[in-house]
Amino acid sequence: MPIGVYTGVFALMAVLTIASGVYLLIHAREVARAVGRMDGDIVAGPARGDGRRSRLPIRVVLAVFLVAMTGVGAFVVLYVTRVIGPETVRSQPAGVQRP
Repeated sequence: MPIGVYTGVFALMAVLTIASGVYLLIHAREVARAVGRMDGDIVAGPARGDGRRSRLPIRVVLAVFLVAMTGVGAFVVLYVTRVIGPETVRSQPAGVQRP
């Protein structure tokens, strides 16, 4: 397996986690409105505009955040348990000539 595959996938998931997390923090009112419950654990503040915005974008970004965060966590667990690591991906020996 090429050397950059694990690093690239991990970096992609980390960037997706950070970007979606920042988006969710910026749009905290819409998140509270999209996942709010009637028992008052999460309460949305006063709405800007007419308050009829679609909840789909927030739910999609929330799903991306959760999947990317789970992927980052899985990579960390696999690295700590030494399932993947420096010995998993090795470059070819210096004596091997490529065509």
